[in-house]
Amino acid sequence: MLRLAVSGDPLLSASDVELRRDGPSYSIDTIEALRDGDPIAWVVGSDGLDTFRTWHRFEAFARHCHIVAVVRPGTEVAPLTGFSLVDDPASLARHERGCLFVLPHRMLDVSASRIRGILSHGGDASALLPSPVWTYIRERGLYHR
Repeated sequence: MLRLAVSGDPLLSASDVELRRDGPSYSIDTIEALRDGDPIAWVVGSDGLDTFRTWHRFEAFARHCHIVAVVRPGTEVAPLTGFSLVDDPASLARHERGCLFVLPHRMLDVSASRIRGILSHGGDASALLPSPVWTYIRERGLYHR
């Protein structure tokens, strides 16, 4: 479904690196596996950053990537140790790692859990999903009780 979701944007791609990994899969391991010299921007909902200091090897993130925070309704973004807050997305290309950029627009109040909940009750989530993903779910009858 992720491949379907990004298929219309040449700047995005889906990776199965986490599926191919034996054992637990941690975000920092994925970042290290994907890093090829170009800067990596790890996109995270602001609600996920609330627990950032509990993530496996969280202190290594600033040495390997930038973080782009997408603000979810009802949350804020606190400074992260090791990251410099930048207000210009072009900074992410100028620096190899260690920048925190907060997207200036709040994201929709939608989550995978909410979409699964809608679908499990027979609801229509077409407005919340890319068209190819909605078609895939509907054709296969996924997430119904």
